[in-house]
Amino acid sequence: MEELLSQWEEIKNYIKQDRGMLDLAYEKKWVRHLKLLGVKDNTCTIGVPDSVDMEGLRFIESKYGSHLKASIENVTGNKYDIKFVKGDNASKDPEGISDYQNKANLNPRYTFDNFVVGKSNSFARAAAMAVAEGPGNKYNPLFIWGGSGNGKTHLLHAIGHEVLKRNPKMNLLYVSADSFTSEVIDAIRSGDQTVMSQFRDKYRNLDLLPLDDVQFLEGKECTQEELFCILNELHASGKAIVLSSDKPLNCLTAIEERMKNRFGWGIAVDIGAPDYETRVSILRKHVELNYNDINLSDDILQYLATKVHSNVMALECALNNLVFYHRMKKEKIMTIETVDEAVRSIISFDDKREITMPAIMNAVCDYFDIEESEILSGQRDPKISDIRMIIMYLCYEMTDLSKAEIGKALNRNYANVIHGIDKVKENMENDESFFDQMTELKKIIDNG
Repeated sequence: MEELLSQWEEIKNYIKQDRGMLDLAYEKKWVRHLKLLGVKDNTCTIGVPDSVDMEGLRFIESKYGSHLKASIENVTGNKYDIKFVKGDNASKDPEGISDYQNKANLNPRYTFDNFVVGKSNSFARAAAMAVAEGPGNKYNPLFIWGGSGNGKTHLLHAIGHEVLKRNPKMNLLYVSADSFTSEVIDAIRSGDQTVMSQFRDKYRNLDLLPLDDVQFLEGKECTQEELFCILNELHASGKAIVLSSDKPLNCLTAIEERMKNRFGWGIAVDIGAPDYETRVSILRKHVELNYNDINLSDDILQYLATKVHSNVMALECALNNLVFYHRMKKEKIMTIETVDEAVRSIISFDDKREITMPAIMNAVCDYFDIEESEILSGQRDPKISDIRMIIMYLCYEMTDLSKAEIGKALNRNYANVIHGIDKVKENMENDESFFDQMTELKKIIDNG
C-alpha cells in the first residue's frame, strides 16, 4: 500500500500524458482529485470528491477506470482491480489507511513532518502548530490566506493529524467550502427537516472544523447562513476552527460582513510563494517521499528550483512530470537538457528573466511615476515612504534577498525593513484596492 501511495501522483500523471490532457482538463475532469484510499485483495479503492454526484461518479468510472488500471500497471508493473467510491462512502478500514484518517477526511501525506518551512510560511506554520497543540484555546479561528498552491491545504490537514495524534477521540472533519456548499444544497433540496438536522448536527458536534477555500462561499447566501450558525455554536463551545482562503479577509467582498467578523475573531496569517532555498528543500522532500529509487542530483533539483517558482504545487507537478519523462525515455542519467525538454512540454514553463531588486525598483518607480533617487534618499515624505515600503515587501516576496540586504540597498536599517514589510501586509489585509494594486504590480514585475 505504501509503495503504491508513494507513486500515486506519478500514476495520475501517466493518465494525463496518455490522454494528452492539458492542466485545465486534468483539473476539471477530476483526475487530479482522485485519492488512493486503500488496497485490499488486489483491489484499489479510489475516492472521488464528495462534491461529485452519482452520475459524475459513473462518468469517472467509465471514462478513466481502464486508463487508471493501465497507468497503475505501467508505473508499478502490477495489475490491480479498481473500485471507485465517493469520499464519504469510502471503506472505513482499507489496508494501510487508519480509521481516523478516513473519518476525518485527512490526506495521510499532509503532515507537519512533510511540511517544508521557509521564510514565506514560517509564521503560518507556527500558528498552525499552536492550534494543533491547544485546539480552541489559541488563535480561534485561525485564518490562513495566500496564493493557490502554497501549502494552505497542507497545514489544515497537518493540524488535523496532530490533533488526533495527541487525542484520537477528538471529532474533526476536513471539508472544502465547495463540498460544504454541496451538502447544504442537498439538505435543502431534500425538503426533509430530519436531513437538515442531521447535516447541522454533523458539524455542530465537531471538536475541530478545518474549512478550506472559503473564497468559494462568496455570493452563496444560504451556505453562508448555515455556516454562520455553525461557527457561532462551535466558537461558543470552545471548539476549534481553521479556515483557508486565496484572499485576505477584507477582499472577500461577496461574503457577508458578519461572516467576515467571525472569520477574524482569532488571527489571520499569510503564506507566500517559497523562496529559492525553500523550493530546493521542497523538491528534496518530495524526492524522499516519492522517488527514492531515482538518483536525482542536487544540481538537477537546484536547476529545477530556478525555473519553477510560482508555487509549491507547480514545483511538485514539475518534478512529477520530469520523473515521468525520464522513465519514459529510460535514461540512465538525468541531465539539465532533460529537465528543459521534459518540463517545457508539459507545463507553462516560467522562462522569465530572474527577478532582481533593480527590476522591482524600476517597475515600481515607473508605476508610481517617481525617480529612483527619491526612494534612495533620506526623504521622509509619506508618499515616498509608502512606495519604499512596497519595494521592501516585493523584494522580500519575489527575490532571495534577506531583510538586511534589502535594507542596505535602500539605505535603511533592518528594523525599517521589518516595519515596511509588516505595514504592507497589514494594508493588503485591510484595503481591497491596495491588495489589487499589489497584485497588479506583481504581474507587471513577473512579466518583465
